[in-house]
Amino acid sequence: MKRREFIVAPLALACTGCVTALTLPNAPHDAKLKKNESLMITRLRGPAYVNADYKPAITIINQRNLTVASAIFPIRSGDNLHVIVLPAGDYSWRGIYIATRYAEFRGKMPFELTAGSACYVGDLDIDIRGSSDRYALEVHNRVDEVKQMFAVRYPELSDTLPFIEAITKDWRTP
Repeated sequence: MKRREFIVAPLALACTGCVTALTLPNAPHDAKLKKNESLMITRLRGPAYVNADYKPAITIINQRNLTVASAIFPIRSGDNLHVIVLPAGDYSWRGIYIATRYAEFRGKMPFELTAGSACYVGDLDIDIRGSSDRYALEVHNRVDEVKQMFAVRYPELSDTLPFIEAITKDWRTP
């Protein structure tokens, strides 16, 4: 996939605690999904060093409610497997936020979560450059690797839920 970079415009965030407000924990290993719920599985692969003072994060948004983030994922160094329970439906990665800077994806990175399923939406490789003015973000399908990680860490769920490739589409312009 093409490497995409973007320059992020400065913005003073209204609340400094926003990153932790909707940070959802990983699902319990014996989670029971309700009728209209899904497991969202993704891996955020951060840079070797992330300045925690900047509270870097990436968010998703449910396409039915475009004003409120559905979940916030902190960006940390290394591989970070996230397995969270969300209502089934159409979602999009909303934006990336670091300190007082942000970039919105404006619905150009959609994916769908299917009820009663474990939905792998792809790996997001995130690179934070220099003084946090530049970022690179790529979506990768590493389904075999992630499916194996999921089976090891969540054996009960892996045995009972269908595993669906629901890879994020990347319609951003280079």
